[in-house]
Amino acid sequence: NGDKDAIDILTSAGEALGVSVAFLVNVLDPEMIVVGGGLGTASGLYWDKFVPTCREHIFAENSRGLPIVTAMLGVDAGLAGAAAVVLTKKDGRRTNYAYDTN
Repeated sequence: NGDKDAIDILTSAGEALGVSVAFLVNVLDPEMIVVGGGLGTASGLYWDKFVPTCREHIFAENSRGLPIVTAMLGVDAGLAGAAAVVLTKKDGRRTNYAYDTN
């Protein structure tokens, strides 16, 4: 509603996430960025600052256009991930998510 402090916080947070995600893109070279949980459903100032900041901090020109999308599970994405970890541990397997040797 035009609150200057709120606007500053949202734009600063969006920018911080954009820089952080761009760092991960530079290191990992993913095909897509999927943002879940509460951040994935945030729109407006936050999202509008996050996306361009992320793109401008990606080093490789050909990676700047990669898709940045919200998770299909929205705010439940974190819950689904936590449940997957619990279920994996429950069946007795020890999983390395980078590669699975079982």
